[in-house]
Amino acid sequence: MSEPLISIVIPAYNAENTLARAVHSICLNGTVSVQILVVENGSTDQTTDEANKFSSDDFRVLHSEIGVSRARNLGIQNAEGKWITFLDADDELVDDSLGKFSQFLQPDDPTVDIYILGIKGGSEKYIRNIDNKDKIRSYMKECMYFPTKKANNHGIIYRMDFLKKNNILFDDRLNYGEDSEFFLKSLAYAQHICVLDIPLYKVNYNEQSAVHHANCSMVTAYKKSIYKIQQNFFDRYDLSSDKILNNALNIYILNQLLIILTHETLAEKNGNVIREIHEIKQLANTEPFKHAVSESYIYEMSSITRVVFQMLKMKFYSGVWVAVRARQTQNKLGSDNK
Repeated sequence: MSEPLISIVIPAYNAENTLARAVHSICLNGTVSVQILVVENGSTDQTTDEANKFSSDDFRVLHSEIGVSRARNLGIQNAEGKWITFLDADDELVDDSLGKFSQFLQPDDPTVDIYILGIKGGSEKYIRNIDNKDKIRSYMKECMYFPTKKANNHGIIYRMDFLKKNNILFDDRLNYGEDSEFFLKSLAYAQHICVLDIPLYKVNYNEQSAVHHANCSMVTAYKKSIYKIQQNFFDRYDLSSDKILNNALNIYILNQLLIILTHETLAEKNGNVIREIHEIKQLANTEPFKHAVSESYIYEMSSITRVVFQMLKMKFYSGVWVAVRARQTQNKLGSDNK
């Protein structure tokens, strides 16, 4: 097989019911030369049998130890394409998105390190060339302000030699936030990023996904991820003088706090309200959340999120409880309509 244009890595854990849909979505992308790497990682169902039903020179089934980061890293190590992207086994690629991407590419132009194509239904409607340090810092701030939408690997295409040159891999010690850590670390090393108005990725809501069914404490796991991201930033930037990135990091931490409150602290539908409000107070007053609540400048945030962060600053924890419950209802309505 000649060198494919794009390698697509699909970590597959207990994905027997969705893997075929994910792979078929790639096959609907026309004549683009792709390599598909399905990395089964510790499944207890028939994922391997499902993967083995596909057979071609550009399709491989690999096996890693359990853990999505280990699976993705094995995919990176075996990728043969000029570019690489990641697809969760319960999600899909948008029809002909890779074809549109390939038409945009300039084959002899090696300058772009990361293409950001985005998610179906997303807000990017124009091309943005982000090609100097100040622009990259500004974009990094934007991603950290909206991490669930922008600081992940949905619709992101990386140049393979860029990842290899900078030894960028997923941290397999992280159980949560590994996507954000990898993406933000990549932005910190990048010299040229291009945002395209081409939706590549379609997210399918899955009740069984890790963020909805934790097998470890989200508090402990997210703190570990936050501290790793902080260390990456301290290694690359002088945060003591860079107030923009320092505040963006605080905003990112507050967003992680909201994720924990939504998906773990208040996960029970009929809990004890007084106890839950006390748990919100306790968590908000532990590091690194306490520092982020105290030191963040929140007035550039969108109005709804800013109100929640302001209530944290005011120690109005019953108001935070109401806001998180409303967010859970909104999330549920959104998933029901997909």
